[in-house]
Amino acid sequence: GRLVKSGAVTDLQGRPFKKASEKARPENVLFQGEPLDPSELILIMNKPAGYTCSHRDHPPLIYQLLPPRYQVREPQISCVGRLDKDTTGIILLTDNGQLLHRLISPSWKVEKFYQVSASGPVTEAQVARLAEGGWCLPDDDKPLDPARCRKTGECTLELVLIEGRYHQVKRMMEAVGNPLLHLHRSQFDTFRLEGLEPGEWRAL
Repeated sequence: GRLVKSGAVTDLQGRPFKKASEKARPENVLFQGEPLDPSELILIMNKPAGYTCSHRDHPPLIYQLLPPRYQVREPQISCVGRLDKDTTGIILLTDNGQLLHRLISPSWKVEKFYQVSASGPVTEAQVARLAEGGWCLPDDDKPLDPARCRKTGECTLELVLIEGRYHQVKRMMEAVGNPLLHLHRSQFDTFRLEGLEPGEWRAL
């Protein structure tokens, strides 16, 4: 009631609502001139290097790049999967638990596109090995799923995975004898960054 009386809550034409009991559809209401946040958020962020994705990690956290009001939402906004601290690129965030579990579930086979900068020249044998699947990473007893892989430069390649194992790309590159220098995720399913600078985000 206090916010309504202050004139901060208006319709799309800027006319203040006079009583808190007035009915209006959420999409037709502005608060301090801005649209109301949706009941469920799905965000795309270009994760910068140096930020972590867990709520429990030491700062800086990617959630600190969001507006303060997003950081206190219930249920909490969480990452759809994670990127390592030094990895950059696209990450989805949502407070929709069903969507989150669907997108990280192996059964949905969501494709993730990674741009890999390797420490040495990329060979055709390495590309074939990374793509073929059926072999196990050290300390893993479950064979890798087949992937898509193509050489994009002297020391760079694109790797498309449907899995999301711990440090998977890093471990795969080490296993083929060409450790990675930098990792960037350029696409998640059909979602792309589309001009977002590091640290920037947009709502879907």
